[in-house]
Amino acid sequence: NVAKAHRTHFYQRATDLGWTVPAITGRIWRLNCLLGALALGSVWLAGAMIRAVILLAATALVALTLRSLSKSPAP
Repeated sequence: NVAKAHRTHFYQRATDLGWTVPAITGRIWRLNCLLGALALGSVWLAGAMIRAVILLAATALVALTLRSLSKSPAP
């Protein structure tokens, strides 16, 4: 039900685990900057292998960021 309130987004889970808003948004901002750079690289660089490596790198960055936000922050 899209109208029903829930707390299942990573942002909400991260705040429930003790992450501060600036810490969460800072990580997401850095992730977006890196993803943007990888996107530019995929446009400028030729070759299917290079683009596959860029895609894997982007996937890994997203996974690592979400994984880090799913655990309590270090004290």
